[in-house]
Amino acid sequence: MRRKELSPKSVAILCFLVFLFAPAKIIQCITLAVVIGIIISRLYSGVLRKSITVERPVVFLRAACGDAFTISFTVTNNSRLPAFVCYAHDNPGAFSPSAGTSRFLFTLRPREVKTFSYTTAGTTRGVFHVGPVIISASDPLGLFPFTNTYKKECKVIIHPAEVRYPMDLETGIPQGSMNIQDICYEDVTMRRSLREYRSGDELKRINWRASAKYGSLYTNEYQNTFDCPVFVFLNLALEDYPLEQRYDKGEKAIKIAAAIIRKAELLHQKCGFAAYSDSFPYLPPASGQTGCILDLLALIQMEKGSLSYDPMETLKHKLPDRTRIFIIGPETVQEAERTL
Repeated sequence: MRRKELSPKSVAILCFLVFLFAPAKIIQCITLAVVIGIIISRLYSGVLRKSITVERPVVFLRAACGDAFTISFTVTNNSRLPAFVCYAHDNPGAFSPSAGTSRFLFTLRPREVKTFSYTTAGTTRGVFHVGPVIISASDPLGLFPFTNTYKKECKVIIHPAEVRYPMDLETGIPQGSMNIQDICYEDVTMRRSLREYRSGDELKRINWRASAKYGSLYTNEYQNTFDCPVFVFLNLALEDYPLEQRYDKGEKAIKIAAAIIRKAELLHQKCGFAAYSDSFPYLPPASGQTGCILDLLALIQMEKGSLSYDPMETLKHKLPDRTRIFIIGPETVQEAERTL
């Protein structure tokens, strides 16, 4: 049979009764000291419980599937009392810490702030939440332990995994951010160098200031640059994919679409997005919306039905001139599986 232990409150009451009725002074002193010690411990624990706070330096994270990222939180002791033993546990949710652990044992001096972090990685795309943070501590005697739960969550969006996909941008709009050898895209606002005059050079290309300085004719040479807006149409119509490994091939299509979007951002090109679904928006090519498109790709799922129209014919009348349109679907996945 399990023995019932006395609580500190019961011990304090018992000691106080002994203090009142004990005939010996030494017993009264001992019991009074015990009562005072329990009261001080209770007050100590109450002050700590109200004084310890938790914050997150980062409350929103983006990461690609398979990439490691760091989750962190800070614990602050706002009182003038030290916390000799504290235990913190951050609930990692769907993630598993890859190095170390999300549990920490530590002490807190008065007014001290401590930061804890751990590394983890996402295995599937989607939106996940990390938290809450649980803090356990007690008074120095350990008589009044307490546990606080802080609903400080960190939202993590896991984008599709990064894959390699060939993307050639050979034509576009002159005077952009990409270099090209074709002189048809010569940007007269970006002078590259000077060279000596050659027979047949246009007069408007002669740099008269340099020619006067050096006593002979010099011709301006300009950079050849262009821009090529990128638009991705993602076909996730369920019936368009073969029955075998249907969802696996759909995931590969999403990864290819994400690879194109990332490459467009790397080349400083405008990018847009649309998908086979009424629930996802049509985003025309624009700058600065790569993160938004990747967030959509982290959430998108395959839809029932079959694509009944030609997206190329539909989109080419909506998009700006010389936009590079990528139609990502089952054919693209098959081609990628053969070549990559």
